Amino acid sequence: MKKELILSLPGFILCMLPALEDQNGEILKRVEAILYETEKIVGTSEFYGEIWKAMLRTPRARLSAIKYLEKKIPHNLKHAREIKERKGIYISDYTIKIINHEVSLKKDLAKRAIEENMRTKMDLHDYFYFYYPNKSKLIMNALIAGLSIT
Repeated sequence: MKKELILSLPGFILCMLPALEDQNGEILKRVEAILYETEKIVGTSEFYGEIWKAMLRTPRARLSAIKYLEKKIPHNLKHAREIKERKGIYISDYTIKIINHEVSLKKDLAKRAIEENMRTKMDLHDYFYFYYPNKSKLIMNALIAGLSIT
């Protein structure tokens, strides 16, 4: 199921984010538990990257994405290290490769080793890698889009 979830992650995240707006505490807990399991399966960097993309691309998902990110992303490096100690940062097993317009999933052992090293030391750069992937473009544009909520 890992492969299927990774391939369908953008649509899955877009379906789950509006459910976070539900006022029923029971449903909210279940949705958060599903999102937590999703992060474990696809990896922390991939998971948060897709939430940032949803925030950038879909106006309807922006408010719930902002609330979720504010609640789940550690606010500083010390807090991120505490999460790391509790084994709360996950590494992705697969990488999506697009070659000649064909999509495939490959186990990328080199990327996995790099992410494992980052997770182990958890410096500022590593913190940004896991929670703010592609910070210079994706995150800045998503934040600008989020600020434009009217």
